Amino acid sequence: LLIVELQEPSDMSVLLEWRGTGVESEHVATVGLGWERGLAAVEHDARDPAELVLRGAGCGDGPARTSALVPVTDPFFRAEWLRPAAAPIALEAGFSVLVVVEGEGQLVAPDGTTLPYARGDNVVIPHAAGPQAVLGGGALLRCRPPAPDAPEVGAR
Repeated sequence: LLIVELQEPSDMSVLLEWRGTGVESEHVATVGLGWERGLAAVEHDARDPAELVLRGAGCGDGPARTSALVPVTDPFFRAEWLRPAAAPIALEAGFSVLVVVEGEGQLVAPDGTTLPYARGDNVVIPHAAGPQAVLGGGALLRCRPPAPDAPEVGAR
């Protein structure tokens, strides 16, 4: 069983379930806000499950490259499915984390250096690594920061 949980990158989190995680106190768990203020940040309304489901989930056949999340997530983070079975997939330069969900293959750097991957592997690609290519098979989830042209949260 392989479970992938995508989370918005953040350096501030109110941890509702903090006991047993190494967090030392309620003060730290609430980022110093206290429970009343910290819980005000928690969404209590029901969500449409369609907004939460990973699009294109499931491995095997499918488009070589497709968005895994609905567009409303772009100002926060992005994820896309990569399925390089039919042809190599070129990745533009940019920070990303690859999660290998199925199969095996290799990541190829601009200088020709290769890095093999297999199911369960995670690969962090810094922007400075430049463009990459994904060869082989399987299915990978490419997790990325917000789109550069995405509107800022709260912008009108």
